[in-house]
Amino acid sequence: MSTIFAQRLRAVREFRGLTQVELAQSLGMQQSQLCQYEKGDFKPSFDTLMIICNTLEVSADYLMGLRYKANFRNEEALPDEMKFHIQGIINMIANQQPQPKLDMLNG
Repeated sequence: MSTIFAQRLRAVREFRGLTQVELAQSLGMQQSQLCQYEKGDFKPSFDTLMIICNTLEVSADYLMGLRYKANFRNEEALPDEMKFHIQGIINMIANQQPQPKLDMLNG
């Protein structure tokens, strides 16, 4: 797994409105372990990955970067505005282009 897993894990956690502490408690792990996953320092085991996916209600394919679009279990129930916001996060992660500095734009 590349850093895409770390980025997407954090993005989905934030989308769900969870702190690292809250998600770690739900997963039965220490916050420091979750932090290491989100920083890309460590990769979860298969069993842990499945628990993460079930807890966040997102596919492993998406978290691992095998799919471009997130497939949330209750996606149909999401308001269009939220779907647009999620797609924006996905596009931002996929592009990963540095933002230009303002002083460069001003000449």
